[in-house]
Amino acid sequence: MVLNSRSSIGHNLMCIFYHDPKLPAHYQRLMKLRLDETFYYTCTFTDPRNLTAYVRHRFIVNRLVLIISGEKAQFLCDIMGKSKRIPHNSFLYEFQFDKNKLKSELSADKKFHSIDELFKKITDDVKQFTNKENQYPQMVVDNDETILQQSTLSFGIHEKPKNQQSFSYLSTQALKFILFQSFIEVLLGIPIDKDAIRHMWVRCRGDTANQDNDNYLKQVDEFEDTYSSTDAIRFYSKDSFLFRSVNKALRCENIERIFTFHPFISHLHQQLLKLGSEQRCTGNCLQTVLHRGKKLPASVLQQLQDNTNNLISINSFLSTTKNDNVANMFADNVNMRSGYETVILEMHLDDTSLEKMMQMKRPCADITNQCENPDEEEVLFFMGFVWCIKSVNQAPENHWKVELELSTDMNVHMANNFNELKGECTYFTLGKILHELGEYTDAINFYERMLESASNLSSKTRAEIHFHIGISAFANNLYKFAIDNLREAEQLMEKAARPSDGISTTFRPAYAEDNELTPMRILTNIGLVYKKMNNETNAYDSFDKALKRDGSTIDKAKLCYYIGVLQFECRKYEDARFYYHQAYDLAEDEELKIEINQRLDKLENTAVNT
Repeated sequence: MVLNSRSSIGHNLMCIFYHDPKLPAHYQRLMKLRLDETFYYTCTFTDPRNLTAYVRHRFIVNRLVLIISGEKAQFLCDIMGKSKRIPHNSFLYEFQFDKNKLKSELSADKKFHSIDELFKKITDDVKQFTNKENQYPQMVVDNDETILQQSTLSFGIHEKPKNQQSFSYLSTQALKFILFQSFIEVLLGIPIDKDAIRHMWVRCRGDTANQDNDNYLKQVDEFEDTYSSTDAIRFYSKDSFLFRSVNKALRCENIERIFTFHPFISHLHQQLLKLGSEQRCTGNCLQTVLHRGKKLPASVLQQLQDNTNNLISINSFLSTTKNDNVANMFADNVNMRSGYETVILEMHLDDTSLEKMMQMKRPCADITNQCENPDEEEVLFFMGFVWCIKSVNQAPENHWKVELELSTDMNVHMANNFNELKGECTYFTLGKILHELGEYTDAINFYERMLESASNLSSKTRAEIHFHIGISAFANNLYKFAIDNLREAEQLMEKAARPSDGISTTFRPAYAEDNELTPMRILTNIGLVYKKMNNETNAYDSFDKALKRDGSTIDKAKLCYYIGVLQFECRKYEDARFYYHQAYDLAEDEELKIEINQRLDKLENTAVNT
């Protein structure tokens, strides 16, 4: 979703990874993790024809790192090594999983079985390249505002969804984008009180310890004294700590920091929504082409070019201008920066698409008369806009031109997700969204905020919150903490069965689970945690207790499946077969049925071999 900084790897190269189509999923995940940690941009191929076609086109980056794996390693390494279209002095390596035979004729120091040794070699080789690259003279403008504008674009790239494509079949990037927008949607509905605003200034003042600028503290105090919720646009447009802090939080997707600034984000959203609506009602519509000038890493520009006709989603505020001369000023075509290219983003929009975005409460407005620098003729977009990459071309004026067109292809999925929230703007809802985003620590923090902020919650609601804390803790490998919270959920569910004076706040988990929390589900998850801790005795005990408790048919199907898996791992094959069949008869989910059949096939193979 966001481009993270890889300090050891240069901006002017990318990685290409080829592997066999049938490479096990866990190896793919392992390699993806290492690639994402190391490179700004990686292209992965499983078809040799697609790979050879890709390397024939002109590259923007001036170095490639090619990692070739699988049965065709010898053929592909030979082709890649002889190709004249690949940038000069690129890096070529062979890597084989599971100690499979190394096949290429590359030198011994370019062939690996160890993934750690492979990436150490890559890092060492690339460091030499980046060190040499940085020795060349370059002019870097010492303009804080220009650098600031260059650093505040946070985006994700994904394919267009097919017509009527269900939510579950969207790409990972698209799902993350929609979930993050759901997080923002809930955040906008969180009530803002004086304490929330005060905490925002306290946090900003705490940041002064890390600032060399003597005016920083003075600026924070001044903003606190003069800030008005109806003047958020002017405060955002100032060259200030607030602009930097908010955009850094969004760019890095720092959830706690985003939450800290949620009063300001909400005020800015409200003012943009109001201003944009007023402008449209008075016929003061936006012009159809806007501009933004930036210095972009060559690897990012390469990624944009490779994804022509795909979508780019913006998860931060987007500043554009009606004046192409202003865009050229920020692009700064005169001063060069190593590893970066001068880019003009040309944004095309139409009234129909803008109206659809306004209906989604994703506003934009011409803020020329409200901002600190009216000469910039700025049009500001709230986070959540999606654009189609129409073209990436090098212009005669020594810069690149990226043509983007406003897209509403993701709106139906965003709308469906927002509708599922049903106005549930609570810390609990935020926690569930964060869990789905894989932000387990932040999810736990928001669950605990929910427990602390409402002392009169019913026992059942508290049970649901503790259950979700346990699930996030389990996902975060905090097993004892998970057990403690799941046990607390179990006790609260027993209490909930008795009359209670607490407020019954019913939450339907909008993302992770659709069925009601039951004692069976709680005990099943306790068993899963014990199983993960290699405590088979307690896992058996928890599963056995779960079988005797109330639960839905779905709960029981999953429970029987998990018992079957545990019995299989403990070499109790007949018991495993019994529970697999029980699970299959109860299962309503086709994916679970497929998984059970695969397990049964494995059992049959085990029986034949023994």
